[in-house]
Amino acid sequence: LEGLSMLRIGVIGVGFMGMTHIEGATSFREDVASGRRVIEGSKLNGGAVAAIATRNEAKRTGDWTSIQGNFGPRGGLNDLSSIKTYADYHDLLAREDLDLVVNALPSQLHPQGTIDALNAGHHTVCEKPLAWSISELDKMIAAAGAWPAASPARAAGRLCACDRPSRYRVLPASSSARTPSGVVIVALSAHANPPAKIDARVNTPINPRVAIY
Repeated sequence: LEGLSMLRIGVIGVGFMGMTHIEGATSFREDVASGRRVIEGSKLNGGAVAAIATRNEAKRTGDWTSIQGNFGPRGGLNDLSSIKTYADYHDLLAREDLDLVVNALPSQLHPQGTIDALNAGHHTVCEKPLAWSISELDKMIAAAGAWPAASPARAAGRLCACDRPSRYRVLPASSSARTPSGVVIVALSAHANPPAKIDARVNTPINPRVAIY
């Protein structure tokens, strides 16, 4: 990412963590007349959120009052007229002017969303967990390292990182493994939102005891 004066960031998924990423990068001010917060700039030194994608129409209009996480206040009303919004994250990924994509989709969509972003040519930060299996992780690694450079304006090879805020905490009940690509991963047997419950909504069979961070 060296040489870029201002990173243009796209966020896919506007649930609690998507909102957290947007809030962390964006400076808002209250507009008394509209009753909404207006974007006045970026909190980042060299980057700004340029686009978001969510299937929820209310969220695309700036109504985040349905968002409530396990800490912090509930989402509010925002004026998002200064950034581009998309109903389909693939349309956001089709933009060539984005430098970084943050994948904050529901956990069961982390592997595919990250692979889609990497294949579209974007450096990608994925929320935890990265994947539910080593084979999924290897596909993500392959997407990051074997991109055929569809656009001559981009350099081959993308960065793929996991947003793991507790990376320095001692992890209970963990084990390590090496993927065929030679990358060492850590598999945790505990997760705040049990994968079995998450994926039951989409009928996706997974191992409920292992999530790869």
